[in-house]
Amino acid sequence: MPIILLKPIGKGKFNLKSIKGLVEKELRAEAKEQLKLLQKPTDSWKGSKPRFKSIVIATPKQIGAHTFADLGTEGGKKFMWLDEGTKVRWAVMSGDWRSKTRVGSWKSGGGKGRVVIYGRGAMMKRKMKARPGIKARGWTKLATQERKIPFRNRMARMFKIYAANLGRW
Repeated sequence: MPIILLKPIGKGKFNLKSIKGLVEKELRAEAKEQLKLLQKPTDSWKGSKPRFKSIVIATPKQIGAHTFADLGTEGGKKFMWLDEGTKVRWAVMSGDWRSKTRVGSWKSGGGKGRVVIYGRGAMMKRKMKARPGIKARGWTKLATQERKIPFRNRMARMFKIYAANLGRW
């Protein structure tokens, strides 16, 4: 899942005592940006959609934001299966099946087809083997790549503003 961290250069540590509130505000804003990205491919989903959670990390050794799908929900599991891919698929799809999403893309279009048989037990009862797995869409890697530089710039800008106003805070 996308986690973007900044670490201090050298052996130093971040001095967060005086600006912890400001840093956390910026990290929450970053988590919202990550959330927007991760929700893009699920906009057209019908049924259970994933719920996302965010964690902000503000310690003397690192600052970061981490947004991930809640795996305690059916939508979160679906998101993970599509994002990370699977080795096998215990489902048979109709002959006209077309996925809504593509590998390495945020876009989701009109899918086509339906699930004919679902579940390992149902397939084993019919003496059917598992099908090839789901190709990993890589949304979390894509989100990390897209947000890394803007996050770094946001934090640098915040520290510059803090340094310029050091005597006034």
